[in-house]
Amino acid sequence: MSASRRLLAIGWDAADPELVQRMLAEHHLPVLATLLDAGAWTLLDGYAGLGDDAHWMSFSTGARPGVHGRFHFEQAPHGEYQQTMLMRDQPGPLAPWWVGLADRGVSATVMDVPKSPYVPHPGVAEVVDWMCHGADSDQPSASASELHRLCLDHRPHGAFRECYRAPLGDEAIASHVAAVGERRTAFTDAATTWLRSHDHDLNLAVFSSAHCLGHRYPSGEAGPDRVADELEVLDAHLGRFIEAWGGDPGRVVVFSLLGMHVAPDAGAENEGTVRALNRHWLQRHPSVGWRSAAKHLKSRSRGERGPVPTADAFTPVKLIAPATAIRLNLVGRERRGIIPEERREEVLGWLVDRLSELCDTGGEPVLAEVLRTEEAFPGSRHDALADVLAVWRLRRPGRVHTSITHLQPSEDRQR
Repeated sequence: MSASRRLLAIGWDAADPELVQRMLAEHHLPVLATLLDAGAWTLLDGYAGLGDDAHWMSFSTGARPGVHGRFHFEQAPHGEYQQTMLMRDQPGPLAPWWVGLADRGVSATVMDVPKSPYVPHPGVAEVVDWMCHGADSDQPSASASELHRLCLDHRPHGAFRECYRAPLGDEAIASHVAAVGERRTAFTDAATTWLRSHDHDLNLAVFSSAHCLGHRYPSGEAGPDRVADELEVLDAHLGRFIEAWGGDPGRVVVFSLLGMHVAPDAGAENEGTVRALNRHWLQRHPSVGWRSAAKHLKSRSRGERGPVPTADAFTPVKLIAPATAIRLNLVGRERRGIIPEERREEVLGWLVDRLSELCDTGGEPVLAEVLRTEEAFPGSRHDALADVLAVWRLRRPGRVHTSITHLQPSEDRQR
């Protein structure tokens, strides 16, 4: 194997570019700074309003969200309203790019690339759902038994779903931060052990710790900046990877696909906005279908088994968290569709106009842009996406500074 073919690629999941650049300027990331002094850097342009599922799936397959169909970790099956966990084998028969390289004789080690297709290949030593953020399964899978055993031996705290639960109190916070650190160290210990004993052309590994901490402790909040502290540690672990790999430092890539700018509590704003939109549309555009839907919802008995349907399931829009992503309840596409296909463009236009007018209580716009997803993310699997995506205007990392107490579009004010 030619040494010139060897590449080490390290992902820092959810490392915000502004924070990284500030820490570089303050000399807190010496290993990364050394690489930059001899190399180059650029900013990646992500998908507006979409999160890590869409970005990682596009990274691994080269396909846009409208093609691969994965945009959130929970999605409603076609024609349904109840959102369920989306697993990596559901988006379709797309293969990651490292499998395509393996078909051409390029050997690879791939460790914990999240939310991506898992396609075992004899030329790829890959482990998935080991210690990534937002694993699709509680148990890791690996294409090589030796790698599988190594990962199981280095997996403190198991599946570790605690990133989605807000720790309460100093003791709980300290325990959570320590657990994230233990997992990061175990990841590096196992991965560097593997790299020292296996000489592959491509070596790709993704750290999850910045993402895990970013959910709970957004950078810029009052108190300790735990994400910044973690990036300093990751910088040192990057040095351990480079040493274990033993290749040319000029063939090292460090990357992050997205930062942590979505607030954990943004869902309340989204739900209130969509409820208000539903209410205004129903009041001003009554029809037999809409009245029937409302009547059906009202007549549901609380004693019935199964989940009680929400208003979203029977109104023109469907909320898909964490962004304000709205799906029309179309006849023929949804199981209980109420919007005729011939009114689709009318409803979409009304929805985009109303969203564009949204302001906070101080009169400031709360949305950066409103996208029709069929135009922004075209592709054969567009139906897996929402119809409209409202991108919130974030005033600072980690918080959406809006307080929408009511929705009163201009058409109402003029009456």
